[in-house]
This record gives sequence, structure tokens and C-alpha cells, in this order.
Amino acid sequence: MTTSAPDVELEDRPRLIRGQRIGTFGLVCLLVGASSMIASSAQTEWDAVRSFYVVLIVFGVFGIIFGQKTLRPLMKKYLRSFPFIS
Repeated sequence: MTTSAPDVELEDRPRLIRGQRIGTFGLVCLLVGASSMIASSAQTEWDAVRSFYVVLIVFGVFGIIFGQKTLRPLMKKYLRSFPFIS
């Protein structure tokens, strides 16, 4: 078995892992917050738990955006260039 060069350079790995973890955390927060908000939609009064669901949804959106912005320079560096990717 031959060893090949790694796909990502060593100095870029922590950044890649951080971006993936933040994006995954954002996705989980968004899914949990949205599904909990849908499950509690029959309640007639607004309480602290539903406010927490809204906070989860907001954290989820920001986590996905921040993870994407963290990974974008690495994607431009390691993916071959396509004319439709700016």
C-alpha cells in the first residue's frame, strides 16, 4: 500500500475542522429549534421555552453562515476553479 499526500495541508486542518464543527453545530441547533417550534405551535401562550427555541434557530443560522465563511477560503484553495464559482 502506498501513502499519498494528504488532501489538506497541516496548517489548514485546524481551520477546516473548526469550520466543519461550527457548521454542524449550527445545523443541529437549527433543526432542533425548528422542530421544537413546530411541535409547540399548538400552545396559545408564549413562554420562556419557546423563546429558547427562537434563540436556537438564530444560533443555527449564524452557525451555518459562520461555518461557511470559515470554509470558503479553503474551498477556493483546494477545489479546482470553476467559472461559475466566484
